[in-house]
Amino acid sequence: MKNTLKNYKVNFSSSLILTFFITLCVSAFFSQLFQNPKNLNKGVKVGLNLPFSSNLENTKKITLKNRLGEFHFERNELGWRLTSPRQLPAKEESINYIFSSIKDIKVKNAFRLDSLGESSFSLNSPFIEVSLEDNDNKTQTIKFGMIDSKNNSTYVGISGKDIIFQVESFQFPFEKLDLMDFIDPRIFYFSHSKISSIKIFEGGRVVPILSLIQKEGKWLGKNGQPLNQSKVEEFFKDLNALKSEVILDQLSEELKEKINGSLQKPIFVVEIEDNGKNKHYFQVSLVSNSIPDLKIDKRESFIVSLKDSQQQYLLSKKFLDIFRKKEESL
Repeated sequence: MKNTLKNYKVNFSSSLILTFFITLCVSAFFSQLFQNPKNLNKGVKVGLNLPFSSNLENTKKITLKNRLGEFHFERNELGWRLTSPRQLPAKEESINYIFSSIKDIKVKNAFRLDSLGESSFSLNSPFIEVSLEDNDNKTQTIKFGMIDSKNNSTYVGISGKDIIFQVESFQFPFEKLDLMDFIDPRIFYFSHSKISSIKIFEGGRVVPILSLIQKEGKWLGKNGQPLNQSKVEEFFKDLNALKSEVILDQLSEELKEKINGSLQKPIFVVEIEDNGKNKHYFQVSLVSNSIPDLKIDKRESFIVSLKDSQQQYLLSKKFLDIFRKKEESL
């Protein structure tokens, strides 16, 4: 009995020492991991903006990944477009917010980037990832990892930098952005400053009923005569205000056939030439047959479709008059 008690005490003491040793090692590990490594700042100054080389002016592609999906954007002469998971005009407001929010992030500290730190700060499985490709086809990726709510900070990794940045938590809710935050419901989503001319043709006519040409910041008519600039701007304002509550870009083959079969020849064709001399064609067609599946009544709606694209926008017939604008009224 005495030997048993003695052995128990020895085992208990050994277990206690082992537990203390393990606790000491674990504490030393986390102390080493989360210590303030001032010698690792490598020129990164606390309080300054997060250092990344891209800027919105020379960025041509953006990819954003969060828990709700993966979204791809490309810039063309008319503005930003969502290319995946759908191909539609993108809300430039959302693009600008994303970019400005990243630019405004302030650095609080810097840590060495290694496999252990990458895992510990969740940068190997980031909850947000933003990639920016510039006009020289160079891509920079920003990964947002662990959020520390106690000190209001987030840990960030930037491609090409061997540093983990501890930054102030950002206010813009990147993690909550979904598809609807990126889709621009406007049909003519571009600024008139980005186009050099717009022409509207009625039916199959080759002579436009409206021809606006921008030259040296002034809008001219088809014969070069100056137009009332405020009236032209009002026309563009009305054009940009056209929004569709129904975008027909994800339909079954059966519904596509019904729509295409019900469309007459375009009653208007809008030709827009951007500042890069690229021409974009929009066809305006009346719906000649009712389509109950989509709650479309015969001749009560019209469709604006982008030529050589799956984009089709459904609008009420009451907005059709904007395409009947004549040069004499400007």
